[in-house]
Amino acid sequence: MKNIFLCLILLFANYLLAQNHQVLDSLKLEIEIANTPSKRIDLLINASGVAIELQLLEESQSLLTEALNIARDKGFIEEQIEVMSDLASVYFEQDDFKNSFAFANQAKELADKNEFEVESAEISQFLAQLFFVLGEYDKSVNLSFSALKKLEELKDEIRLSESLEMIGRNYLVKGQDSLGTDYLLKAIDLARTHDNHVTLGVAMINLSNSYYINHQSRKAINLLKEGCDLLLSYKNTAPAIGIGYTNVALNYLSINELDSTLLYLNKAKAFNIKINNSRNLLNTHNAYAYYYQKINDDQNFIKSANKAYLISDDNNFRLEKQTISRLLEEYYVTKQIDSAYKYSKIQRDISEVINSQNTLTKMAQLEMMKELEIVEKEKLLEKRRRTLISIVVLTVLVSLIIVFFVLFNNYKTKVRYSNLKQKKLEDDISYKSKEMTIQLMDLTKRNELLAVVTQKLIKVSKDAQKVETKNAINKIAVDIKKATEGKIWEDFIVRFKEVHSDFYKNLLERFPDLSPNEQRLCAFLKLNLSTKEISSMTGQTDRSIVMARHRLRKKLGIESQETNLTTFISKV
Repeated sequence: MKNIFLCLILLFANYLLAQNHQVLDSLKLEIEIANTPSKRIDLLINASGVAIELQLLEESQSLLTEALNIARDKGFIEEQIEVMSDLASVYFEQDDFKNSFAFANQAKELADKNEFEVESAEISQFLAQLFFVLGEYDKSVNLSFSALKKLEELKDEIRLSESLEMIGRNYLVKGQDSLGTDYLLKAIDLARTHDNHVTLGVAMINLSNSYYINHQSRKAINLLKEGCDLLLSYKNTAPAIGIGYTNVALNYLSINELDSTLLYLNKAKAFNIKINNSRNLLNTHNAYAYYYQKINDDQNFIKSANKAYLISDDNNFRLEKQTISRLLEEYYVTKQIDSAYKYSKIQRDISEVINSQNTLTKMAQLEMMKELEIVEKEKLLEKRRRTLISIVVLTVLVSLIIVFFVLFNNYKTKVRYSNLKQKKLEDDISYKSKEMTIQLMDLTKRNELLAVVTQKLIKVSKDAQKVETKNAINKIAVDIKKATEGKIWEDFIVRFKEVHSDFYKNLLERFPDLSPNEQRLCAFLKLNLSTKEISSMTGQTDRSIVMARHRLRKKLGIESQETNLTTFISKV
């Protein structure tokens, strides 16, 4: 009955494999006819995922390399990050940690440079897992905390639970059970709150190890069962399920519940055959061996141990082969000395190979760590360089701002001073113009008074009897009139030039043919005097002044009647 059951499982597994091969072939056909680079990249990524399920890791690697070349050629940043992350995972599955690290690091640099924060956090998580496998637990924890901080800022609580799970797993391995348990419990609570069933299941399986170590097998069993059930419901091909079933069996074995032990060993074997996971199947057969050893069933013990040995030998799982050889040596040492010697020799040979391999692996790890240190130093130097550039740019910018404000303030001060000076000058000119106008008015009144006196003298001269007296009076009248007109004009010229020093210069440069009387009329107009005021000052009639203005317009070339003569003169 048992053999029939296993045959059915194998048939089902083969059916699934055949189905996946068909899907892969179909995707390859679609890739050939894809009409856009984006579509071709998507199909290549999907095809690589199916190839991974079929354990065709080299083919998956080839598909992803093609996708990466297209993404780089077209400058698709997001696709480059995704493909490089997938390549890192494929190399990880092949235990090629150097290439895995290289692609993961490139993906992270590109994600950081282009501010893909979620992708950057995810890659940090992957690197944490990589360093966990390499035994670099401190680096793994640091990367997990880095991802944790970023995810907290992004408030991405689903991925946050994954960071907490990885931190807890690291602390457990480092022997810090209390811290490990705390972080795994936090991961479980958060994953349960947000229905992150896969992380919840994995966290439960890992937390069970803490209970197993502390001889709390019943708690470990309950957690393992719940974790396996969750993974079966939401990711039914997760290798952790096979590990979980085997661990349930070992926990039952530790408390002597043998029927339950056998039940879960059978479950583990069936599941590992279904997903074609050789390493997990080996561990299950190894657990069978412990079970049969416990119940003193030598025949089945040898049978299970040999199955585990064959799987380890076929897949070159050296550590597992060494462990099983030790178990078989201990069994045969009191029964068949030749067989015991055989397995003892196998262990020695494996130890030599493992030591040699460990040396090579350690060298590769050291080389990778050195490369990591170089990359980290380069990043630090680049960060410092950018910081220095930022400081220099900021300093220059601040200096320029300060210089600008100093110059601007100086300019404002000069403008303010210039405005004040101009205003003072304008005020002085206005004041002097008013003063000059008043003085001119005063002179005009005096002129009028003297004119009246002159007229009276002329009248007196007419009434004079003697010719000598008449001539004397007339001469006095003429002298008074000439002296008055000359005095008024001289005083006017002096005061006018004090106020409008460049007026005559500018006027004569533009209009050199102006007569003295026309120049004087221009000066009166500059002072904005009316025709009547000019007439009063000069003793001419209003009509004479109007005619003089008309002649002046012609000389100045003012043809349009719309142009005001006084306004025109004021701008000279």
